[in-house]
Amino acid sequence: MANAGHGFTEGAQRVEREQEVDLLGLLAVLWNGKWLALGVIALGALVAFVLLSIIPSLYRIETTLNSTSLYHLQGLQPSILPKGEIYQVAPLEGETMYRTALAHAGSQYVQRLFWEADRNITPVPGASLAESDPGFRKFVQGLEVDQPGLGENVSKLSQIALYMDDPRVGVDLLDRYIQFVDDYTVRQFINQLRAAYETSLGKLDQDKDALYRRETLNVQDELTRLNEAFALAETLNIRDIPYEQVQNIELSLMDERIYLLGTSALGAEIGALQERLKKPLAAFVPRLREMEHWQGQMQADLRMLENKDPHARSFVIVSPPESSIFPVKPNKPLLFALAVLISALLGCTLVFARQAVKSYRLRPQAPASEAGPTQG
Repeated sequence: MANAGHGFTEGAQRVEREQEVDLLGLLAVLWNGKWLALGVIALGALVAFVLLSIIPSLYRIETTLNSTSLYHLQGLQPSILPKGEIYQVAPLEGETMYRTALAHAGSQYVQRLFWEADRNITPVPGASLAESDPGFRKFVQGLEVDQPGLGENVSKLSQIALYMDDPRVGVDLLDRYIQFVDDYTVRQFINQLRAAYETSLGKLDQDKDALYRRETLNVQDELTRLNEAFALAETLNIRDIPYEQVQNIELSLMDERIYLLGTSALGAEIGALQERLKKPLAAFVPRLREMEHWQGQMQADLRMLENKDPHARSFVIVSPPESSIFPVKPNKPLLFALAVLISALLGCTLVFARQAVKSYRLRPQAPASEAGPTQG
């Protein structure tokens, strides 16, 4: 057992010495090829330095937005119609406008509209602006829109960022862009309100005309009934109500025999109804008066939309566009260090490859007798 343990120890020591020899051999190979490795590292560092000098450094320009307030929407909100909920135009919701504005900010369609308006570019049907205008392509690639989370207790703040090599130009460009998105969103909601008002007014006009015709027919029917009763009372020579004859008659029977009212009462009532037909019927029908009031309110709201409220906003700018002090990308020091590291690995690989080729060429050749029998 002692001899076995001693043999195992000697074997382990021999393996350790071989590993040390191999490691020293590798270090010797690296030392002999140090100039090749250093040359590759220097070349890689030079190429990385030149390329990183050509690549522009980008600054981050960002602005922080929040949901719009009721104050900014007050001038656009529809009037409340008492008892007229069926014709009521739905009020604007600040969060809906806010999220719509953020969706517009991230839409390439709105970005193209902004670029054409900002650069006074006439759109060409069928042409791609991203292919024909490098500035627009750079603007789209450098724009980032951060969407806020959902929920009651989640912050509604969001950021719109733009990466550009010129921070001053980037600040002005982002400021113009968020103003364009704001105006575009407000105009879109104004158009939706206008369509809702026109629909409600059309429904209101239709219902008002139907009610007017129905009330007019009711008056005409009542006139016909009174004229018939007047003619019958005149035939019976009943001028005034014969109280001594009708004092024991039930009222329901009096309603069926209105000629008993006499020509005096019937004539006065007929005259009143005829005068009613000469005047606006809304003066005698409360529902028509309400409808005319609602109609006037909605028409006033619709006229108000023609002049856009200068305070109307789809979002609130918490912080205006500002640029970072230093470039944020690309990370040139990190990229340069990676290039040097890769060059060092490549240089070491070339040194070992060269040594392998030398070893292959210097290996001893087998004698001709061992090469095998010759053909003869």
